[in-house]
Amino acid sequence: MTCITITNSGVEFNLTNIDSTQIDINDIAHHLSLINRFAGAMEVPYSVAQHSVIVSRIVHPRFALPALLHDAAEAYIGDISAPVKKLLLMHGVNHLAEYESVLLCLILEKYGVSHYLMRESANPVHTADMQVQATEFRDLFNPPHYLPSLPTPLDTTIRRIDPATAKRSFLIRFHELTEGRYDYDQDDEFYEEDEHFDEQI
Repeated sequence: MTCITITNSGVEFNLTNIDSTQIDINDIAHHLSLINRFAGAMEVPYSVAQHSVIVSRIVHPRFALPALLHDAAEAYIGDISAPVKKLLLMHGVNHLAEYESVLLCLILEKYGVSHYLMRESANPVHTADMQVQATEFRDLFNPPHYLPSLPTPLDTTIRRIDPATAKRSFLIRFHELTEGRYDYDQDDEFYEEDEHFDEQI
């Protein structure tokens, strides 16, 4: 059986036999900008792309690229919420988590993240991810939620940006972190400093 998903760029992405040449940062940014965090439970749409940019901004600079891409596999398989993943594990179903891990590893490899850096960044990125999540619960839910299992929220406030701005912000951040080693179909103005970050957090 072959499982094909169509990307925004028109690629027929084969989930059963992943071809890393089909992995495209433009597709990743576009898809993540239109995927809502928390299964859409917030008052307004808030994207995985914006979340990823914020996580990349609060970790040590050494870990910023794996932080930006930590949810990149969701561009191809969707965002399965953490409670659902836990439910699946409770019932002995861990294939999804394993598959997501393999796909993420291929994405990170493609964009220059070594296996050593993947291992080294795993805990710092997870900690930053959880701190941003705590901040999202405080700033984007009505009423705010404070979960004792999460770290202390950030001092600053997250402000939602629209999907198009989130996509652009994600790609600009990626361009910064990869020092322009990857080309995009964008004009020169695209690569200007991301003035929208102050609007996010």
